[in-house]
Amino acid sequence: MLRFYATSFSASIAALQRAGATLVLADDWPDDVLRRTLKADLAEGTSHFDELPLSVIIQDQIKRLLKRVNDEDEPFDRSTYHALVTEVYNNVLRDLSQAWFLMIPASRRNLYQQYYPPFGEGVAEQFPDQAKDMAAAARCIALDEWTAAVFHLMRVLEGGIHELAAWLSVTLAKGAGEQWKNALDQIEKALREVEQQPASPRKSADLTFYSGVVAQFRWFKDAWRNHVSHARTHYDEREALEVWNHVRPFMQQLAEHKAGLS
Repeated sequence: MLRFYATSFSASIAALQRAGATLVLADDWPDDVLRRTLKADLAEGTSHFDELPLSVIIQDQIKRLLKRVNDEDEPFDRSTYHALVTEVYNNVLRDLSQAWFLMIPASRRNLYQQYYPPFGEGVAEQFPDQAKDMAAAARCIALDEWTAAVFHLMRVLEGGIHELAAWLSVTLAKGAGEQWKNALDQIEKALREVEQQPASPRKSADLTFYSGVVAQFRWFKDAWRNHVSHARTHYDEREALEVWNHVRPFMQQLAEHKAGLS
């Protein structure tokens, strides 16, 4: 996917506009001063053109113009250079008009570029197998792909189910991680066995934590997972962000618990 900042587009176009205006308005400037100014403007523009989706033909045209203006042996004719700059300017605009540009707001830029893990370092470290789905969910939020974001978030939670099962020494049947009801039924059966153990502070703490986690998973399943997995509904921005704002801290809670066990 093409990526660039809006400043690349605006700066390159502004440089060409400035070059063309200078050639017309600075009629009292000496040719050597005008050449240096034109070279500076074109150099600034071309430094940004490399980031834009310009055709090879336009890129070559820009390079030829820059090479020509840098050639001190080339006679400096203002009208010729103005025509060349104007031609490049029009061709760039025409070329870019063929592409469709989308914008990611600054508030969601990190969700797309992900300079750091979208769920935090702790979750990334404790749940490496879910890294791709966490990253995909974040990108989908950035790109307004709300239903896809919820789908990836539910896949992230599947990693949590497998981890929960391991904590309770439950061996899930093949595919049980994808069949949440079966997996949670097995986990709850293990919890009932924990309830039969002698009373102790550890038992009380375990039951409190694991019962809460299972209840959360049941809620996730009934509220969102079943619907998005079986194509029963589509999600809008408010709904997807609600899922994100529940799943992310929940996975952080699981990661913190897992880290404490090691």
